[in-house]
Parts: sequence; structure tokens; C-alpha cells
Amino acid sequence: MSKIVTDAWTFVNDSQRTTNALQWEPEVVAIALLFLAFKVTKLQERLDWEDRNPDEQWWEVFVENLTVNMIEKICHAVLDSLQ
Repeated sequence: MSKIVTDAWTFVNDSQRTTNALQWEPEVVAIALLFLAFKVTKLQERLDWEDRNPDEQWWEVFVENLTVNMIEKICHAVLDSLQ
């Protein structure tokens, strides 16, 4: 798990080059960058837990009404800032 934490923390630092902190709540940015870390380590496909509703995403436990589109906008902003 330390690889995911390290990657997520790196993305958080990289996000300081963007306007994400001005556009989104801190918990939304944190979840998006954790999502990106899961994607980079290819853990997202295996992420699951007991008694999970298949229609519910893992991040909905933390933030309601957060869509994949919103998450991807934040992730793309960070990745675009690296170029």
C-alpha cells in the first residue's frame, strides 16, 4: 500500500500547479488523486470490499454525487500540468 500512498502524495504535490484547489473541495481533490494513484498501480480493477452494492463506487462512501467525469477532470488537470 505504500506505493499507492507515495503516488497519491506525489499527485497532491503536483496538483499545486493547477487550480484544482480553487475549483473543488479538498476531499474531492484527495479522492480524485487517490483514484489516479489506484489507476497508475492498476489496483482500481481489484478494489472491492464485502457487502458492497455493485452500483456504488468506493468514493461515494466519502463524497456523495461525485462522478467519474469530475474525478477525471481533476486527474487530467494534474497530468496536463506535468507536461
